[in-house]
Amino acid sequence: MQTSLKNEALRVLAKRELGRRYFSEFFKYQTEQRGFVLAWFHKLIADKLQSVFEGETRRLMIFVPPQHGKTTLSTELFPAWYLGKAPDTRIIVGAYSTTYSEKLNRAMQRVMVSPEYEGIFPETRLNSKRVASDNQEGYLRNSTVFEVVNKIGSVRTTGRDGGVTGNPGDLMIFDDFIKNAEEANSGVLRAKMWEGYESDFETRMHNDTRVIFTITRWHEDDVAGRLLKRDGERKDGGLWDVVRLEAIKETDFDYDIRKMGEALFPERHSLERLLKIQAESPTMFTSLYQQRPTQKTGNIIKGHYLKRYALQDLPPGVNHMYIDTATSEAELKKNDPTGILIYRFVENKLYLIDFFKGMWGMPDLIRNIKEIHARYLTDRQSKIFIENKSNGPSVQQVLINGTQFSIILETPKGKKEERVELELPTLETGRVLVPESGLWVQPFIEQCMAFPLAAHDEEVDCLTGAIRTAFPKSPQAPPRKSAYR
Repeated sequence: MQTSLKNEALRVLAKRELGRRYFSEFFKYQTEQRGFVLAWFHKLIADKLQSVFEGETRRLMIFVPPQHGKTTLSTELFPAWYLGKAPDTRIIVGAYSTTYSEKLNRAMQRVMVSPEYEGIFPETRLNSKRVASDNQEGYLRNSTVFEVVNKIGSVRTTGRDGGVTGNPGDLMIFDDFIKNAEEANSGVLRAKMWEGYESDFETRMHNDTRVIFTITRWHEDDVAGRLLKRDGERKDGGLWDVVRLEAIKETDFDYDIRKMGEALFPERHSLERLLKIQAESPTMFTSLYQQRPTQKTGNIIKGHYLKRYALQDLPPGVNHMYIDTATSEAELKKNDPTGILIYRFVENKLYLIDFFKGMWGMPDLIRNIKEIHARYLTDRQSKIFIENKSNGPSVQQVLINGTQFSIILETPKGKKEERVELELPTLETGRVLVPESGLWVQPFIEQCMAFPLAAHDEEVDCLTGAIRTAFPKSPQAPPRKSAYR
């Protein structure tokens, strides 16, 4: 009996020591009483989180489907383990709302006051009573912040609009910064989230701050997408380590041990169930479960709609230009490029010839239009179509006053998605062609395939505009000639 008790005590001590050393063991020790099902990828994530603590990884993004344990790992248990190892660490946790951040706060506190935690980290303690403000004696412990007794370490949780002014962060964790698809598809809200991240959270960082994002990828222009675009992935020489785990394996990441087509967590989310969800809502499934805001085959415009042709086989004809302008101060502030598409309509087929885009103010845009016109629009019958929006009329007026170009303001009807749907019959019948080669071609196709989830849509605006002018369903306004000779 005594031997059995002694062996059990030694086993518990060994588990505690392993939990103190390794976050994966801490995670296992903390969750085994909850009936939590452990899978291979939980250890993968836990080991990546440990690399953040050890300083090998300073910027980490974890993209995992819902209900796969990413919040339990990275937001509930990891901060507690981190404070046990380094109790002077100041941790900030950001989430999509104050209510959700307070829920995370309570979950962390429950871990840190548990007997299992005390057995591993007896020196890391919270106040035994609730302390709401600095006016009261003792270390803070409430629904937004709790402090480690006799240390400077703390956890501060906040909604993305809550702000953390005056509170530096040694470790910053962002858990589900976007609540749902409605928020993700709002350009205004995405811009507000990004502005808040830059002004409220990045200003709380220092040289050694470690940052973790564990989110669902609703949109390629979400905060994670903008950070990846700005800072790049570490494998490509950038800053961010990225763990992307698809519910059904479609991509051969070196850290994913599954075979193609296998479910990530079949014990809880069977392949049959996942395939049913995918069939019912492919766009939602691609974002939430595959962590890829753009379907590989496109959301509305499929890649195979755009047929290929060899430039040397381009039939003779007249070239035209379509311009989607974005030169206003507001558009430039939002990083909206202007798009310029050169195309030719011959024998009921639309040949796209070249495409240009850039962040141009009015003077640069006018200069570029003139240069592109001189290169491609050499026929007197060539026309420039300008989308009649924003400052399109101003661009037309500047060109009319200084050139002899034939210029038409083209006014699209309906919302962008409606315009694309209207032109799908033309696209589906293979009457739009792109060159076999050209640096612009593949990015152009990918942006068209990404619509309406892509950050920008000048490619789609120019494409649908060219289709409308080549296959007119109603007469266009007559072109205006310059009075300048």
